[in-house]
Amino acid sequence: MWRAGEEHGSQAELITIDSVMYAQKKRNNILKVIAIDEQLRVIYEDNVHFDKDLPEYKTQGGVYIHSDRLTVTSPVLMWVKALDMILEKMKSSGFNFSQVRALSGAGQGTISPYYSQRYGFSPDCKIVAFTGDNPGEMINCVKSSEYGYISLGTSDTLFLWIQEPTPALEGHILCNPVDSQTYMALLCFKNGSLMRERIRDDCASGSWDEFSKALSSTVAGNNGNLGFYFDVMEITPEAVGIHRFNRDNQKVPGFPKEVEIRALIEGQFMAKRIHAEKLGYKVLEEYSNNFSQDLESYMMAPVKLICNRKVRDMVSHNKCLAVVP
Repeated sequence: MWRAGEEHGSQAELITIDSVMYAQKKRNNILKVIAIDEQLRVIYEDNVHFDKDLPEYKTQGGVYIHSDRLTVTSPVLMWVKALDMILEKMKSSGFNFSQVRALSGAGQGTISPYYSQRYGFSPDCKIVAFTGDNPGEMINCVKSSEYGYISLGTSDTLFLWIQEPTPALEGHILCNPVDSQTYMALLCFKNGSLMRERIRDDCASGSWDEFSKALSSTVAGNNGNLGFYFDVMEITPEAVGIHRFNRDNQKVPGFPKEVEIRALIEGQFMAKRIHAEKLGYKVLEEYSNNFSQDLESYMMAPVKLICNRKVRDMVSHNKCLAVVP
């Protein structure tokens, strides 16, 4: 990856290929830019973190959570300023916008010709219709009907390739962006990484290492202790509050810290499996005491974690994809 100040030859040598694509990946908490060449090699990558880089908007996870804990909005001007900010960072690094042949992205939004003129994009630069981030991830990660995957982020999202769907009130059945003869099922769980971070802060002194140690110190099944953790109104299912049950199915006010951590993880993953089966997805009954092993146990399928960083970092604000055959 070329950045300003690094000795990798002249800029012209890096961007002499005919086709350079410039894509924007939009998530709740960041605006990310990636430039790739015709061999799909990343030649530039950067991001703007809404909460940290634009603190004047006072967002939490890039949004405003209203007092009813149900309504979530995002300030439009923050997005505009973030786009200007990231383009200015590219300009300061010496990025040659005139070499860009196509511009597209993921998420919602459009690119005004104003930006092409302001930053020196070529008049021939094509603006390609944006796709949703969820179909985009499906195309990138799920290569056949043998796989589904879980995206662990601010919200957890379960994607499934389904041959014969059984539509339900919870979840979505959509056109499969890879295979027009099959379907994509999508389940979104609102209490994802922020819920895990809150329990990490309360029970593991804010440390993912301590969180993992506590998780490993308890046995799968948690000796019958189970919890459902919804700080905000959940989407799947529609519920709110913290609900803990002991091995006798009695509701209890709290758990020891290590039991709380396992109850959280097991409850989250078990819910994913249950709701996936309701939509018609069949998982293998195969069992595999760390984070990915717990996911394997409760999805009853082998799991491959696809991460660019350590899992403990990815389960917070960044993405971790768990591919489930």
